[in-house]
Amino acid sequence: MESSHRAIFSWPPDMDPKEGLTLAEVQTVMATIIAKNVFSSTAGDLVTVKEAQIRQLAITELT
Repeated sequence: MESSHRAIFSWPPDMDPKEGLTLAEVQTVMATIIAKNVFSSTAGDLVTVKEAQIRQLAITELT
């Protein structure tokens, strides 16, 4: 049976992504991270990319 593990990387909410960031740029960085084995994990090496997302959070202060 094949083991399936998932790694999620996120940045602090106060750090916005680069303006005009493209899917191609993100794919290039993800491929480099995997190829250079940048992150270590007890579950093993990262081997593939599942998805990339930019999530946005809107905060409305109540006064």
